[in-house]
Amino acid sequence: MLVRIAYQMEDRLNADEFDQFPGHSHTSRLPAYLGVAALVLHKEFDSSICERWLNYSLMIYRGVLPFYGGRDGSWAEGAFYSSSYSKWQHPFFLSVERLSGFSFYEHPFYKNYCHFAMDFVASEQAIHPFGDGFWCKRESVEWPGFFAQNPLRIYAQRFGDVLARQTSQKLESQVEVYALHLLDVIPTIPQLAFSDIEPSELSKEEKTLARFYRHAGFGIASFGQTNLSFRASPFGNSSHRHADQGNIALIDNSMGVLTPTGSYGYCFGSAHHSEWTQTTQAHNLPLIGGRGQLIDDESATAELIYQQQGQSWYCCKIELAKAYQDVKSFVRTFVLIKNKGLVVWDTIELLTEDTLQWRLHSHLNASLTADSVMLQAENLQYVCSLLSLSKTQPTVEFGYQEAIPLSGGIKSDATTDVCHLQWEFAAAKSHNVIVSCLKSPLNITVNDHGLLEILLTEELLMVDKSSSFIK
Repeated sequence: MLVRIAYQMEDRLNADEFDQFPGHSHTSRLPAYLGVAALVLHKEFDSSICERWLNYSLMIYRGVLPFYGGRDGSWAEGAFYSSSYSKWQHPFFLSVERLSGFSFYEHPFYKNYCHFAMDFVASEQAIHPFGDGFWCKRESVEWPGFFAQNPLRIYAQRFGDVLARQTSQKLESQVEVYALHLLDVIPTIPQLAFSDIEPSELSKEEKTLARFYRHAGFGIASFGQTNLSFRASPFGNSSHRHADQGNIALIDNSMGVLTPTGSYGYCFGSAHHSEWTQTTQAHNLPLIGGRGQLIDDESATAELIYQQQGQSWYCCKIELAKAYQDVKSFVRTFVLIKNKGLVVWDTIELLTEDTLQWRLHSHLNASLTADSVMLQAENLQYVCSLLSLSKTQPTVEFGYQEAIPLSGGIKSDATTDVCHLQWEFAAAKSHNVIVSCLKSPLNITVNDHGLLEILLTEELLMVDKSSSFIK
């Protein structure tokens, strides 16, 4: 039976031409299993065939994978997929290390994955942006075990600092039944030896407010229990990545103040998934003439062009023009302010005049006031206000404008209790939109020189619309 399974895995890998097209998510777990099969069967079956299987696995892991994982430890398809696709290979890696002394874990991705996992995967929050599966939890009812119960297992012991090890131990203590990734809890002598090594303290760089993972194009900035994450990826919008370049998630005390929306839990490939979840309208991004970003397009990239931070603020700028069609330039600016919230500034130049639908989404309860939207939950309140073109009134919609089956479908961790905010702007070649999402008011204006001024308690922040920032 094991021999037949190994042959089937080899046939699948060859049929997909995996060594040339290593982004196939359903196939990329197989090289590790094929390598384990070769090690298990080499004394029970034709040794030349087992050697062929082993050489294939070694070639893949020494030259091809991790395809979506970079030197900085980030994973281009998001937290959900990184949590599993950094796990399949552990039995093979540990076996090779035990038998030969060679360690695949010396690859920079595996050495640095702890940092990315701590920022995007191991957190106890409402969602784990971005890409498919962002709504799933570690104890997922929809994909039990696929979102790794302890994504830090193996990595924290080897490469984690004190906090990563503590987090890993906490996650491990919460596991009652191991699901799917069982084999990575079987220790080897080399792995056990790492438990006796004192973990490092956080370096000065690691303690910084903000981090940007350039390979995947994910950024995160944090003040206490509030964090802002965003996507500006060189990988484009395809596969399990959505049309969401420049998308943001503002999380406060684990609650989704501003979040992506949608779920394919009700049926993968359904209209809800392909016409909502994967598209720009489901995310905190504008539509241009009712159209979102290019979808299923590797050229729909984005670029972080500037970032700067102070003791109580973080600012970054992203160029989004390549993600949309018929856009000359699109610079999106974020300013996250400690204990206050977020300001978003979009300056858009189109090739021809067109309308703009500027959108936000939230897990909080929304209510319209005279010229703003109030977002509320228990012990949490934000106000979203348009600071430019103030005569434009927002609209608010709740849930999804479609019939979602209440029974007979797939159980999901996603919630339908979401709201969608939109500001509609008339056709023009240039659009200049500034929106704040704040816990308490701030004095925010645009001065005579076109600079955005944000008055804080002890300093004045001045932000240029282009690629520079002035304090």
